[in-house]
Amino acid sequence: MEKPLPDKPDDELLAELRREIFGGKPLLGSSADLIREAREIRDAETEGWA
Repeated sequence: MEKPLPDKPDDELLAELRREIFGGKPLLGSSADLIREAREIRDAETEGWA
């Protein structure tokens, strides 16, 4: 059974989730660098799939 959608805007839900996961600690580094690194890993993993 699917969970009902919360009655809150997405930004509030994401802020709550971030607090729950990281406990209010600031994340180190650049988010752009983290995204770039994740893309590079994904691309390397899926390179042979095509």
